[in-house]
This record gives sequence, structure tokens and C-alpha cells, in this order.
Amino acid sequence: MYTFYDLARPVTVTSLCHCFSPTYSESFYFDGERHDFWECVFVTEGVVGVAEDEKIYRLSQNEIIFHKPREFHRIWAAEGTKPSLIILSFRAEGVGLERLSEGVFLLTKEMRSHMLSAAQEAEAALALGKPWRKNVISQQMLACTIETVMLLILQRAKSSISETETIAARHYKSIVRAMNENIDKSLNIAQLAKLTRMGEANLKKCFKKYSGMGVMAYFMSLKMRRAVELMKEGYTIREISEALGFATQNYFSTAFKREFGLTPLAYKRALE
Repeated sequence: MYTFYDLARPVTVTSLCHCFSPTYSESFYFDGERHDFWECVFVTEGVVGVAEDEKIYRLSQNEIIFHKPREFHRIWAAEGTKPSLIILSFRAEGVGLERLSEGVFLLTKEMRSHMLSAAQEAEAALALGKPWRKNVISQQMLACTIETVMLLILQRAKSSISETETIAARHYKSIVRAMNENIDKSLNIAQLAKLTRMGEANLKKCFKKYSGMGVMAYFMSLKMRRAVELMKEGYTIREISEALGFATQNYFSTAFKREFGLTPLAYKRALE
């Protein structure tokens, strides 16, 4: 009689989207994006600022950050440097992923070496295109290299909560916090300004600086993300519409389709 033990897989990379290693000018500023896959940003040289929903981070050499799916993020060159980065996007699953999304990690020399190898392999694979996609052994080897980086971080690295704490950053966080706390309401700029004790002009200027989006557009995006969470919890479309403060179910459906390209019903069916 033989005994077999299941082997846990806290992270599993299932597909690769892109990988590139840019060097930016000191004036680099990316307005931001949101997508449905994981993305990590590793700083090989220089310093960058990163906005991740309501959090603002400073990343310097050998630090890495992971953006989870549907999380808004933007990046800019900081402190007069010309940052060099590795940006790797992929799909993955596993219980360890949530831990990776909790702040900034400083990589050791060994981890950096694995990260550089992963980037080199990924860029070479993507450049080959179709021939590489037919080579299943190379695909698994690349997945293992990327997984090794994440597993080493989970096992050894400590999250360095290097959030930026300027006055503007604190204002930005208070705005996003007010949105999340009142996501069941239909707020306007004036009401948000009152909740955060800010002037309307200052609120819009501060929010634009870190989010790259209009205040109301971001608030609507938060509502849509919450709608997906409620769908997964089993709520009906009508219940979700009412819970998020929409005047009518039709208005909610229109906003949802604008965000995801599918009607709420079609999206809900896809989840089942």
C-alpha cells in the first residue's frame, strides 16, 4: 500500500500576455489602466511612483509590485531619475496571489537573478511567436521560472509598505475612501467635496493627479467592480442595481455594458 500526498500549488501561471523592459525619461507619466489579468512591475534602475487604487507607492531599485486583475494602476518617473523597468503581464491562479498584491517587495540578489531570467525567457518566447506556442516543454519551463520568482517572494521577502504620505496623497486616499464608504449612493462632486472637507476644484485637481480619471468616472468604475463581486455572491441584477444606488435597472445595465462590454445578465451567465 502506497501513500500519496497532494502537492499544494499556491501560485500557478496559466498564460502569458506580454513582457518588455523599457527605460523611460525623467518626465515619463502613464495615465493608468485597468485590465483583467495580473501584472508586475520590477524596477532595475531609478525610482518610480505608482498609484494603485487609493494607495500611492514609491519603488526604487530591486523593488517589485504586483497589480491584481481589475485594479486601477498608473506609474510615473520620480526623483529626477530615468527608470528602467521590467513589466510582465500574465494570468495566474492560486491562494498565494492575494499575498503578492499586498504592497511592495524588495528582491534579494537571488530573486533579482530569477526575475531577470524570467523576463529574458518571456521576451524571447513572445518574439518567437507561433513556433514557441507549439513548444509545450518551453512553455512549462517559462511558467516554472515565473512561478519561482513569486514563490521565492512568498517564502522569503517581506512587504515594504512604502506608501507615499504627502498631503496630496492623503487627500487622494480620503476621496477614494469616501467613494467606497458611500458606494450605495449616487454622489456628485459637491457631495464628495463635503464628505472629504475639500473644495471642489482642489478635489478634482488632486484626484486627476493620481488617478488619471475624472472623479465621477472612477466612482462609476468602483460601482462596476462591486457589481461583479455581488454577482459572484449570488445577488440578482435588480438587487445589485438597487444596492449600488442606481435610479433604474436600465441605467445600471447601460453603465455595466460600457465598462465590461457585456450586459450584466450575459456577464453573470459567464460566471456560472
